[in-house]
Amino acid sequence: LAYPIYYDLENQAGTNRPCSTDDYGNKHYISNAMLADMATTFCNSISNAGYTPGIYANQSWFQNFLTDSRFNNWTKWVAQYPSTGRENAASSYTGAHDMWQCMSTGRVNGINGNVDINFDYVGFNSIITAQVAASPSTQAYKPGITVNLSSTATVSHGNSSALQYKFVWEKDNWKKWGTAQGLSSSSTCTWKPSESGTYTIYCDVKDVSTGKISTVTTRVVLTESWSTSAPKASPSSAIVGDTIDLAATVSGNTASLKYKFVWEKNNWAQWGTAQNLSSNSTCSWVPNEPGTYTIYCDVVDSTGKTVTKTTKVVVSPVILTATPSSQAFSPGMTVSLKAKSNSSALQYKFVWEKDNWKKWGTAQGLSSSSTCTWKPSESGTYTIYCDVKDVSTGKISTVTTRVVLTESWSTSAPKASPSSAIVGDTIDLAATVSGNTASLKYKFVWEKNNWAQWGTAQNLSSNSTCSWVPNEPGTYTIYCDVVDSTGKTVTKTTKVVVK
Repeated sequence: LAYPIYYDLENQAGTNRPCSTDDYGNKHYISNAMLADMATTFCNSISNAGYTPGIYANQSWFQNFLTDSRFNNWTKWVAQYPSTGRENAASSYTGAHDMWQCMSTGRVNGINGNVDINFDYVGFNSIITAQVAASPSTQAYKPGITVNLSSTATVSHGNSSALQYKFVWEKDNWKKWGTAQGLSSSSTCTWKPSESGTYTIYCDVKDVSTGKISTVTTRVVLTESWSTSAPKASPSSAIVGDTIDLAATVSGNTASLKYKFVWEKNNWAQWGTAQNLSSNSTCSWVPNEPGTYTIYCDVVDSTGKTVTKTTKVVVSPVILTATPSSQAFSPGMTVSLKAKSNSSALQYKFVWEKDNWKKWGTAQGLSSSSTCTWKPSESGTYTIYCDVKDVSTGKISTVTTRVVLTESWSTSAPKASPSSAIVGDTIDLAATVSGNTASLKYKFVWEKNNWAQWGTAQNLSSNSTCSWVPNEPGTYTIYCDVVDSTGKTVTKTTKVVVK
């Protein structure tokens, strides 16, 4: 509606004052206060329905009966007819009013009969033309960001400087909303959104003189694109009492993100909070007992969206190291075994095994010493066990590490010099080997006539050469057995002709 909805208050026929007539023809006069009560009920109903209410009455009523101050709350339409010939004269009613009915005998082309003639002083039929803008209208969200809202508006009739402005925001179909500025003569305001999202900005533009309101909208998009992956734990293998640094792994717009770190073990039989929700993407955590822990990192953005990622941390009572842990084997070599711990109330036992416990031994019995020196007797892949006993509780935990001692070698036919000789000559025999020969041992045997005769030129020895003197002619086969630290034996042969 372009115009207000008016409540028409007039004389009861046959009286000079407001009254009502009951079903029996009895007249009941109405007080000025009751007239104001009646008007209030009507006008509140109109306002609650979203329209502008007003009061219509003649000048006498406004001066004599509608005198309650409540009538100043509504627009007034005054009927006051000047003498004939003075239709264009001003209303003689001195109170504030927005419309004047000057006559009831007016004529308008196209209408048969008399019509009322009215003057609209404020332009109720004026049109409000408005726009609203937001700067920035699209931007990456960050805490504390401000958006400048502004409106430009004009009215087709009346004074544009009499306009008032109200700015309201909403998102998610009014699940969230708020007022950036209440009704004010200021056509601009600064709005601080508390989270990212797509917002609709409503600007209500009110013409104060008519009560007419026009609403215009614009959109604001505050983006918050981010992603997260498994958090980092450093170190990921630790011992009880170590400080472990936890860090969220995030990318994108991280300005408003918050982080929470939680640990659990044994399927949540034990758990705790390393850091409550905070803008810090890192924290430190100290585990107080061994076990395999799952670290949960909750990443929460400004809208409350939460993404959880996990990582594992293995905590031992000690960290067992072997130096060297991988090396070429040599006789007499030593390996240093060390159990690192943050407790002084522990005892340690070191045991080694290889080939699935076919061979094993104790490097150190239970002792307060967290280090020992072990002398392996052969090459191979060893598992080192360290039993760690808590003296105060008697509880024993076991940790392991691996030691690889390589012994790669090869052999081919031994050499005989000379390979053709006469009875009584000295023949030098030499194994032909390559690779890691440090622990190898050698045995030389001769035979002739398909083992009808044979003998030992050298029993097993670390010497890879020996001398042999044949005492009769014939064709001899020389056998060279090469044996490593594990007992692995490879035999190669060569021929010697003696005349």
